[in-house]
Amino acid sequence: MSKKRKLKFKIGEFLCQTTDLSEEQVQEALGLQIKEEFIGKKMLGEILVDMSYVTKEEVETALAIQNGYGYILVSNYNVQEDALKIIPKDFAFKYKILPLEKKGDVLIAAVVSPYICDFPSEILQRFGYKIRFFLSCNREIMKALRKYYV
Repeated sequence: MSKKRKLKFKIGEFLCQTTDLSEEQVQEALGLQIKEEFIGKKMLGEILVDMSYVTKEEVETALAIQNGYGYILVSNYNVQEDALKIIPKDFAFKYKILPLEKKGDVLIAAVVSPYICDFPSEILQRFGYKIRFFLSCNREIMKALRKYYV
């Protein structure tokens, strides 16, 4: 397996591009972060979640991408019907995983967070497939899950 490459970007900027977060909201959260009671105690993402400006999943996605996981825009992907048959609806909604494509014994999927469960062993154990996953935002995955798992 290849080494993951850490990417350098500011979480606030990324969240502004991938969610409904505004630059003004980021500045407000940064202002709170530098107040004495928050110094060294809370990261920007935590403060944004506490302020209900973004979700925990959106922050986790940004952090995971920053740590080298791939990102995909689900709405631009042609989902294979065969892949959808591999993962049952209840599992897909519970773990926010969207099967995208099946290539031999490998399932390619989009997930909200790589930290929800141990996807590689869980998918192999339950469904008999190796998995290669990409991250996508919660809004994209939930919209696609509602579309494909009617």
